[in-house]
Amino acid sequence: MPILISTTFTIILTPSAVNSIGAKWCIEGLTRWYDSGETVKFPLITGQTFAYKYVDGYMPPASEELTMSLMYYIMRFGLSKPISRNYTATNWLASWGAPISGCEFKGQIIFAGRLYAVPQTFPSDSRIIRWSEIGAFRFLGATANAVKNEAGYTYLKGSNDEIVMRVLPLKNVVVVYGALSVVLLTPVSTPVPSYGVDELLSGIGIANPLAVAGNRNEHIYVDKEGTLREISMGQYGQGYISKDLGYSHIFRPMQENFSMTS
Repeated sequence: MPILISTTFTIILTPSAVNSIGAKWCIEGLTRWYDSGETVKFPLITGQTFAYKYVDGYMPPASEELTMSLMYYIMRFGLSKPISRNYTATNWLASWGAPISGCEFKGQIIFAGRLYAVPQTFPSDSRIIRWSEIGAFRFLGATANAVKNEAGYTYLKGSNDEIVMRVLPLKNVVVVYGALSVVLLTPVSTPVPSYGVDELLSGIGIANPLAVAGNRNEHIYVDKEGTLREISMGQYGQGYISKDLGYSHIFRPMQENFSMTS
């Protein structure tokens, strides 16, 4: 049989940062949205549901039914011990925007780039490369455990016009295709699990994220000049090589009018 009480109580929403971006709570279908710390007097009946408003960058507390134990807590403590509910930062912050490209590599997720319509100052997130914890979709600056030193990020160097276009695994590295360079991300174990950055080609990249195709054994791509190129591991596993295959007379006219902002 439902139990009814009329009492005064407060719900505190944490962390404090969520309150400035719209975090609120309500009794689902019965009340308006209330702010964190707001004192409320309302008839409570077991079976009602507390709900929490979504805000960008955080997962709200799960909706919860008003149980006998929670009712007892409210009846006993009222305002002396407010109910506390926590918002959790999401694995990928909304402020980071959507990446241009991503891939999975040896148990880690690698996301790269962010499309802007206008040039950005250096270093902007159009050049960023982020990698997750090993075996988990958690990123540094969001929910990754910084003590583990597995998640991290870096930026492509060079001009303000540089943009990461594509990331794609190749054997034991991840190839990062930028607008003005092609670099290799190589896993390193010391001093912490991370990635070393080695430039394979300087001054020439790709104009289109779809200008690359391939698998873990070799990549074929059309560079910004319209030349078809191949990247593969060298003979006997010695390093990685980029080979010019030509065909610029075919591909150059095809991408002359392409614009990343169109």
